[in-house]
Amino acid sequence: MNATDEAYWTTLHIASKIGTLLLERSANLNLRDQNNQTSLYLVCKEGFGDCVLVLIENGGDITLENAEKKTPLNLCKKGVKSFYFTTNFNRRINSC
Repeated sequence: MNATDEAYWTTLHIASKIGTLLLERSANLNLRDQNNQTSLYLVCKEGFGDCVLVLIENGGDITLENAEKKTPLNLCKKGVKSFYFTTNFNRRINSC
């Protein structure tokens, strides 16, 4: 996992680049898996607040329900919910 290539890129560098390319090419962020969950569910459950914001800002839908009738925010770790709502609240205030 922490190995590097000849340019000293790690798997994290490569994953970041792939994510950027997917967003730049308008990947559908609301495609669902067999549990009716999108990629937004995964980052919410794992507690990746910054990733949650990136996906939402690029079209990830927080209102889509999974097979259990839960939205991504229902499954978010508590800290991510606070991060999400605080960040959005601060952005709304700063844009006024």
